[in-house]
Amino acid sequence: MAEMSDKFNAMGQQVYIGADKVETPKATASSSEAEHHANNAGFVKESNRAL
Repeated sequence: MAEMSDKFNAMGQQVYIGADKVETPKATASSSEAEHHANNAGFVKESNRAL
């Protein structure tokens, strides 16, 4: 519980985090823009569930 509290505090004490705040793997040259946006949306949802 203390670990998650520390993580919450480190991320600015916000329930939802903008996509620009989430570290994601860099897209490869073969990735399409739509695929990149879909991956980012998935990462944001996953990070919000983790909180």
